[in-house]
Amino acid sequence: MGRIIRKRRDSAAWMAAWGLAIGAGMLLMHAYALSPGDPGAPPARWPARSHLGRDGARPQLLIFLHPRCPCSRASVAELAGILARCEGRLAARAVLYRPAAWDDAWFEPAFLAALREIPGLEITPDPAAEEARRFGVATSGHVLLFDARGELKFSGGLTPGRGQFGDDTGRSALLARLVGPSPRGPDEPIFGCPLSNCRPTGESRQP
Repeated sequence: MGRIIRKRRDSAAWMAAWGLAIGAGMLLMHAYALSPGDPGAPPARWPARSHLGRDGARPQLLIFLHPRCPCSRASVAELAGILARCEGRLAARAVLYRPAAWDDAWFEPAFLAALREIPGLEITPDPAAEEARRFGVATSGHVLLFDARGELKFSGGLTPGRGQFGDDTGRSALLARLVGPSPRGPDEPIFGCPLSNCRPTGESRQP
């Protein structure tokens, strides 16, 4: 009888420990999902050394993406919704990181197809994150909005968490700066993977 009781106690203890481990794992996953990435150090104006063409007649939006980051899907979906509301009043470009040793075949076809379905979005490869460095960007999903004069009006992400969809203060802040002459507000958190081991260059620092 004593052996049976001990077995039941051991089983109960094992189940309790297992439950605590699962709970702790879920808390860690939730904390990670809400942990923003590196905010970088975007410049106050469009960097002179950038090789990206700038539209001088309309505001210019850049979104920097790591094509193999699982969080990028949510960022692309939010971007598509924003561009649909802008109806051509905004020039937009997706800047896609890829390793320097690879060509564009490194990009996953399904990811490129999703981007190409967004009307008006230009797609530019960024070998070794060279442009990301020039713009002071280090995290996938980082969005920069410049006005027609090349002045930075928005910096941040569009999603409420890593890979999460839904209402977000970043998206609302970006839309507010597109609708009217709103001043630049505080940078919004970016929820995504590191673009690479790149760090911003000396030019890409806020004043």
